[in-house]
Amino acid sequence: ERQQKLEAIGVVLDPLEEQWNVMFDLLKSYNNREGNFDIPSNHTENSHKLGRWFAEQRYLMKKGKLRDGRRQKLEEIGVVWNS
Repeated sequence: ERQQKLEAIGVVLDPLEEQWNVMFDLLKSYNNREGNFDIPSNHTENSHKLGRWFAEQRYLMKKGKLRDGRRQKLEEIGVVWNS
């Protein structure tokens, strides 16, 4: 209950998760606009290093270190790992 109240007023309890979600939203926007996930590693989106972030997600997946919930979210928007 306390956590819900804090979140309701805008308190971020997990800044790393919040940042991941911001990047995920930027990735969705990129895909909606460009129609693909072929993001150059040096690409920035709204001052965020989206290309670098996405390359890191692919690296984590390859090494088996990408959290299942994150992997699932990425796959739900169409990310394919073997391409």
